[in-house]
Amino acid sequence: MRRVLNLWAAVLVVLCVSATAEGTVLAATRAETTIVSYEALVESGSRRTFYDEPFRLIARVSSDREISRVEARLYAEGASDPALSLTDFTRTSASDGTSVWRSDRYVDPPVAKYRVEISAVDADGTRTDRVMERPLHKRLKINLVEVTTDRSHADVEHPDVTVTGRLVHIDGEGTRQPVSEARVNTGNADGSTAVTNPDGRFNLRTRIAPENPSLYLWTSPGAPYGEAYHTVNAGYRLVSTRLFAEVSGSGVIGEKLLVRGRLRRWTGNGVGTGIAGMTVVLQFWEASGRAGVAHPVKTDADGDFEFSTITTGVGEWRAYFNNHGAAPEAPGYERGFARASTPAAHRTAVSGMTFAAQPTAAGDRLTVKAQIRRLKADATWSPVSAGPMSLLFSPDGKRWGVEANGLTGPQGFVSISARVPRDGFWRLDYDPEFGNDFSARSAVRYVNVKHRTSITGFDASPEPVKKGRMFAVQGQLKQYFSGTWKPLSGATVHVYFKANGTSKWTRMAAVKTGRYGGFHKPLKASRDGAWLVTYQGDSSCLGVRSASDYVDVR
Repeated sequence: MRRVLNLWAAVLVVLCVSATAEGTVLAATRAETTIVSYEALVESGSRRTFYDEPFRLIARVSSDREISRVEARLYAEGASDPALSLTDFTRTSASDGTSVWRSDRYVDPPVAKYRVEISAVDADGTRTDRVMERPLHKRLKINLVEVTTDRSHADVEHPDVTVTGRLVHIDGEGTRQPVSEARVNTGNADGSTAVTNPDGRFNLRTRIAPENPSLYLWTSPGAPYGEAYHTVNAGYRLVSTRLFAEVSGSGVIGEKLLVRGRLRRWTGNGVGTGIAGMTVVLQFWEASGRAGVAHPVKTDADGDFEFSTITTGVGEWRAYFNNHGAAPEAPGYERGFARASTPAAHRTAVSGMTFAAQPTAAGDRLTVKAQIRRLKADATWSPVSAGPMSLLFSPDGKRWGVEANGLTGPQGFVSISARVPRDGFWRLDYDPEFGNDFSARSAVRYVNVKHRTSITGFDASPEPVKKGRMFAVQGQLKQYFSGTWKPLSGATVHVYFKANGTSKWTRMAAVKTGRYGGFHKPLKASRDGAWLVTYQGDSSCLGVRSASDYVDVR
């Protein structure tokens, strides 16, 4: 009997221990996992409230346990089976118990409103599911196409433009389909809008503001369509003007002088039409730099003006349009300025111009020397000291730009240096803003320079290579143009080989560079040696030689 009681006591102890152990497991802290949020990301990187292009999902999961897997399912509205399941999530970051998971592929489900369900599985296999409150809307992608304006730009005389275009979406066969009855908005202050016709086309008239010449079109037809945006740089320009002025008279102080000129609306093709009723201010500037009285005059029906006065001294008459305080502004028109020297001013000349250190490559420095002289009343020439000089360059002899400036010395000599950008014409200008000298311009000199070239990335590979097998030399040919290195296409590059133990380079092949300056020439390996390529140059580019690359032939 005692042995039976002892056995029962042992069983009770075991049961108590087991119960205690089970109770510990049940009392253990349960892992907490929460699907915090999700969002969809399109390929362009933007996040939206609806999606009209392929996207991938990003889920944020908070858990005190390691999350091993995240999945997502998209259910079309009213459907019990998922239209799309995503199981290819990768963790992209983790911090303070929250991890971010992103699906590896972009998906493009059919147009619908989707319920999103996300699941997270921890390292122990515990699964947490959540149906997200925010649905995902997939809509048809629409585009504003064939957008044009009836004018290349607007101006103060023609502020309105007509914008036409078409609103379409692409069907499953890749064909454009019209979107009708959609309102296209401009976003302009005048509130211009238009509604698309059955073919998706629209036509609207709007006014371009000078402070905002870009025309912003947008439309949001609503489901099942997305939104479309389009920016048209309609352009707003000031009316281009040209102001001309001239003087006639003996140039003798105290005698009559007639100042006349023209204000033209310039069309850009060398033809102008007169601008009537505008105020032009005429003002005489003495050689000492002192300005005379301003005389406002009105242009006539043909845009012409004239003013009769008396010659008061050596200097010049200046004409101002839209940039002088003596006359009201003319909004929407370019400023105009013209000057006309009186015959009483001194004649000057640029003489003895020489080119020192003439360059051979673009980017080298060119030094131009000359002397500026003034013709005096006794018909003798005297040097012009402290005279402002400009060294100008033109690629075609027509369009000129200042490259450097300088002042003449006590004897009228000047030396100005500038870097040479390319082949072209050079000249020196003497153009004093004040004083009693006429402007002077040197003879034009043409300088023929060449662009530097460079061979980059040259390589002979693979290396080592077995005898008789093919390998290739490749690289890129560039030219230094307008301050930067650019590919040189269509040029012939010569391939040279120097056998191991010799000093002679032998031409082996020639290859033309491609569109981006690259070249690639397959060759058959015959013996050890070094390879290089050369470009011999042409009328505009200097030649260049690459570094050599040794190929071990086995």
